[in-house]
Amino acid sequence: MRATTHEESSIVHSAMHNSNRSLKMWKSYMNIKNFWCALHLNAARSIKQLQAHKLTWTKLLNIVGTQDVPALHRVFQNAKSFKWSIKKTLEMIQDAVNGKYHAKGFSELELDLANIIYDLGGQAALHALHHSPFAFPLRKTLTELQSEYNLRVSTGKTIADDLRHNMEVVLNGEDDVKLVGVTLCIDEVASDGRLSWISTTDDIVGLCHEHISNIESTKMGPSLDVIYAISEAVRDGRVHIEQEILVAALGCNDNKDYGAKPILILPMCLDKLLCSQKGVLINDTLINKNAIQALLDWKDPQDVPRAIKLLSLIPELHTLDWEDMSPSELQTHNAFCLLGEMLEALLQPFINPDYTISEQIISLVKFAHILYALFKKHETAFMPAHLYSDFQCTFHAAIHWVACTKKLDPEHHVLLCLLGDDILERLFGHVRMAGGHSPNVAADEFCQHASAAVRLGDAFYKYPEWEQKPHWLMLKHGRDADHLTPQQ
Repeated sequence: MRATTHEESSIVHSAMHNSNRSLKMWKSYMNIKNFWCALHLNAARSIKQLQAHKLTWTKLLNIVGTQDVPALHRVFQNAKSFKWSIKKTLEMIQDAVNGKYHAKGFSELELDLANIIYDLGGQAALHALHHSPFAFPLRKTLTELQSEYNLRVSTGKTIADDLRHNMEVVLNGEDDVKLVGVTLCIDEVASDGRLSWISTTDDIVGLCHEHISNIESTKMGPSLDVIYAISEAVRDGRVHIEQEILVAALGCNDNKDYGAKPILILPMCLDKLLCSQKGVLINDTLINKNAIQALLDWKDPQDVPRAIKLLSLIPELHTLDWEDMSPSELQTHNAFCLLGEMLEALLQPFINPDYTISEQIISLVKFAHILYALFKKHETAFMPAHLYSDFQCTFHAAIHWVACTKKLDPEHHVLLCLLGDDILERLFGHVRMAGGHSPNVAADEFCQHASAAVRLGDAFYKYPEWEQKPHWLMLKHGRDADHLTPQQ
C-alpha cells in the first residue's frame, strides 16, 4: 500500500476543514431560519390573540354602550376581586343583562344611599330602584342595618329604661369620641291624637304622660280588660289621648356632628299657654300687631327671614328725625327704639357670622338686662311670664355653655349657634319627610320616623352634599337666616 504524501495529507486536511466550516455555516443558517420561523409563528399567534382580544373588547363595549347593565360597577369590582379574564367578564356582563347574574357586594355608600331612598321614598321607591340598572339592595338587606336605630316611645311609667335604651341607640358605635359640650334640647310637636299598640313591648301608647298614673297598666295582655279600662278612663277624663309629643334630644357642640340625637319621645296633653293678644307694653306704650301687620307676608307663615329683616330694621328707627314729632309720636318712637335695641342685642349673636364669642356674650348680657328692666316695670303686660322665663333661660344657658366648654377644653371652639332648638326643628323636618311629608303622626309612627331621621342624619353627616338644605336657611347675608349653623 502506497504511503500518503505530505501534499495529499494537506489536501485532505484542507477538505476536512472546509467541510467543518460548511457544516457550521449550515447549522448557523438553520438556527437563524428556525429563529425567524419561531418569531414569525409567535407573531402570528400574538396577532391572532390580539384580534381575539379586540373582538372581545368590541363586544364588551357594544354591550355596555347599547344596553343598561344592572350593577355594572359591581360586576367590574367582582372581576377585579376574582381575577376574571376579559372573556369571563364579558360572559358575566351578558348574564347580568339576561337576568342570570346579580352582582353582590354592596359598598357602604350604596347601603347608605339605599337607606335614604327607603326612608324618604318608601318600599315602592326602593323596589323600583332594585329592578333598575342601579340594582339597589332589597329591603331585607337593609333590615339588619336599620334595626340598629330602633328608638322607643315612652309610656310614662318606664321613662328611665326608655332613656337608657334610646341613648344606647343614638350613641352606638361612637368609638373615636372627643370631649365636647352637649346640649339637652326639648320641644313639642303636634301629633295625630290616637292610640296604638307596640308589639315588641306589648304596650298601648298615646296616653298623655301627665295623667297616665291614673291607669293601672298599659300592657295589652291576653285579654281586652286593659282596653276597656283605658276607654273608661278617657271617657271620664281621668286620662287624655295625646295631643302633642314632647321630644328631648342631645346636641353636641361640634362643627360637623351636631345633629339631634333623640333620647325621649313622650306623649303629652296640649300645652294651653298662650301669648298675649293685646301686644307688648313698653314704657306705658302699647305696641300691637296692627303696628307691624302690613310689614309681614301672612301668606307665608314660614317666611322667617322676612320676620328677621323686620326685627333687624326696628333698631334703625332711632335714626329718624324726631324734632317734628308730637309728644305721643315721640313716646311711641322711644318705645320702638328701646324695643329695637333689645331685639338687636338678642338677634345679632345668632345671625351675625362676624361676631366673636366675646361680642356674642356681651350682646346677650345687654339683652338680658333690658329684658329684666322692662318685665320688672310692666310684668306680664310686657310679655307672658313663660316667654320671659324662656328668654332668661337662653341667656343663662349661653353663659353656662361658654364656661363649661372652656373648662372642658380651653382650645375648643364655642358654637353658640347650636344653643337653640334648631337641631330639633331639623329633626322634625326629617320626621315629616320620612312620613311622606305627613304633618302629624301618632306616637308609634313618630318613633319609627324619628329612627329613620337619625339614620338620615348619620348619612348626611357622612355625605353632606346629599342633603337639600332648607330654602329659608340659605345664608347670603345676616338677615337671610334665622340662625347660623357651624357649616355656614
